[in-house]
Amino acid sequence: MREIRTWLRFAAVIWGMIYVISLSFILYPIVSHAFWRKWIHKHWARYMVWAVGAKLEINTTLGKNYIQPNTMFAQNHISWLDTLVMSSVHCVNYVGKVEMLKWGLIRNVIKSGGTVFINRKNKRELVTANKKIAAVLADGWGWAYFQKEQLVMGRKFCHFMLQSLKRQ
Repeated sequence: MREIRTWLRFAAVIWGMIYVISLSFILYPIVSHAFWRKWIHKHWARYMVWAVGAKLEINTTLGKNYIQPNTMFAQNHISWLDTLVMSSVHCVNYVGKVEMLKWGLIRNVIKSGGTVFINRKNKRELVTANKKIAAVLADGWGWAYFQKEQLVMGRKFCHFMLQSLKRQ
């Protein structure tokens, strides 16, 4: 029985990826970004969290609004599920390395999630990235950042060092 459940979850994840990749090429170019994030991305992220069998426990003082305007979320990066879990609860944009634009089929999915891309090899690009992040916040969207100091499981949050937000 456990093996059957595992295969069904695997099939559900594959279906979820086929669904969002297809929509990212067909629907994303013609609908508004707000519509995509609230009605496609959010429900897809929730579906994917369900498909892998994750159980969510949500403790927040922010309320139940999916879009939290002008809010920055600092997160520990524990697994590949982090962005899906956060996107299933709150609408956030991430900063990602520019190399992600070369990731073939999932490139549109990443772009449709509101990712701000940065070339980490070019320090001058930090100013441009900061302006893009400021525009995201000014447009009323939330923003999330994975801190890079260290990873800790559980409730402890590590020291947060955000080089890209230092004054230029």
